[in-house]
Parts: sequence; C-alpha cells; structure tokens
Amino acid sequence: MSGIFDATMTMIGHGLNLSLTRQNALNANVANIDTPGYTPKDVNFADALKQAMETGSAQPDTLIDRPDKAPGPDGNAVDLDMQMARLSQNATLYQASGKAMSRKLAMLRYVISEGA
Repeated sequence: MSGIFDATMTMIGHGLNLSLTRQNALNANVANIDTPGYTPKDVNFADALKQAMETGSAQPDTLIDRPDKAPGPDGNAVDLDMQMARLSQNATLYQASGKAMSRKLAMLRYVISEGA
C-alpha cells in the first residue's frame, strides 16, 4: 500500500488476512474431527506475518501440520478442546486487529475533514 496508508495499516491488513486464513484452517480441523488419518492444519502466524511484511503480500496458503495429540486408532490427531481454544484466540486477535484498523481509519477521516 502507498499514499495515505502507512506501514501500520499494511501490517494490520496482513494480520486480518492471515487471521481469516487461520480461521478457515481451524474450522476445517473441527469439521474433520472424525475423519480417519486427518492431521490438523494451522498457520504459523508470526512467521507468516513476518514473511508478509518482507515480501509485501500475505501468503495465506502457508499451512503447517499441527497435530494436537498422538493419532488415535483411526489415525486422527484432532483434539476438539485445543481447536476451540485456538478458534477463540484467533477470534480475539481478529477483533483487536479490526478495532485497530477502525481507529486508524477514524484518524484519517478526522484529518480529511480538517478536524470538523
């Protein structure tokens, strides 16, 4: 982004995109809780955000295997409690990022309206 959008807004935007990608991965994990041989996926958020800031674009396809437990007899490694905790953590991060973006945009509106 350029012009009126600063590095903070760019980073928040990347964070929102990565949170959405993580939400989709975690939802897929919950949906596959009974799928034999399924290994849960996740986004290494810190590494993906760092890469996004270095390259200038978020890489939402950067999923990693993240087993919650040793695979059961059917080979499935999803733990519902862990997935729900990660979903809650991700939702909190997404809401905080959205609020930060909203405040940055409110400051821009204030400047554009010359403080009126």
